[in-house]
Amino acid sequence: MNNEISTESMKVIIENSVDGIIIVDPEGTVLFMNPSSEAILNRKAEDLLGCMVGIPISTEESVEIAINRPDCGGTVAEARLAEIRWNDKKALLISLRDITELKQAEEKIKESYQENVILLQEIHHRTKNNMQIIATLLEAQLVEKNRMDIDTLLKQNIGIVYSMATIHDDLILSGRLSDIDFNSYLMQLTQKLARIYSVDQSVVTYLIDCPELLLNIDIANPLAIILNELVSNALKYAFPDNRKGVISINMQVQKSGLAELTVADNGVGIPNNFEWKNGQTLGLRMIKNIVEKQLEGSIDLECQTGTKFVLKFDPGSG
Repeated sequence: MNNEISTESMKVIIENSVDGIIIVDPEGTVLFMNPSSEAILNRKAEDLLGCMVGIPISTEESVEIAINRPDCGGTVAEARLAEIRWNDKKALLISLRDITELKQAEEKIKESYQENVILLQEIHHRTKNNMQIIATLLEAQLVEKNRMDIDTLLKQNIGIVYSMATIHDDLILSGRLSDIDFNSYLMQLTQKLARIYSVDQSVVTYLIDCPELLLNIDIANPLAIILNELVSNALKYAFPDNRKGVISINMQVQKSGLAELTVADNGVGIPNNFEWKNGQTLGLRMIKNIVEKQLEGSIDLECQTGTKFVLKFDPGSG
């Protein structure tokens, strides 16, 4: 009994195969191609019959080959080789399987893995920096503990934690890795500070004027601490005895490229003899230090009507 499959029977099987199949002679000349191989190579059988196939011939293992295709920008195929008889002569059967989507999926997994590694490193770096900032502030407060009551200290520290946490909330919700929407951030932070200091928003209202502006987290973090201090001070001191008032926060980017951040209130104001730059309070000393050393900017105080701090810095630095 002859177990060999005839060439005609093999043609029927090959033509209906979902894999691309090419029959070549031992020298690599194309003898037969099925429709699936035409689709993978984007070439007609009549154009390749009698020509060299140009596919590496090896009976050891499968190989991946890149196929340039103008219609889709390139295909990756897995090629395997088997020895057969074709028209009673030795021949080679090359099977081709399109693995383009598989390779693309593998690349996406690799890219995702690398992005996650970078993200974890970034989170570690930011968490470490934030912890260092909080530790530094607590150490400074320890020195000042005899001049500050516990309630004030706790609220100040809660505000600092909220100001930083709000930044990371914005990053997570936006899907961005390192930039925050500063306008959205201001809205969230002022609401949280009002709750910390139990301020009725019908008594003290906010006016926020900020363009659509994305700030790098290395700029946003120092600004968060500054805003927490300035807004908290206004909530604590500007409106005694439930006095109604307004806290305004304005951010503008000037033609020079510098950003100008203004935090003002129409409250009772600060005494004229108050030397804030000489470090009369821990919070304002901290602000001055952050502005000058971290943001490489400047900050000034105006006390004509209420209190107004004007901060200028490079929004692209940090």
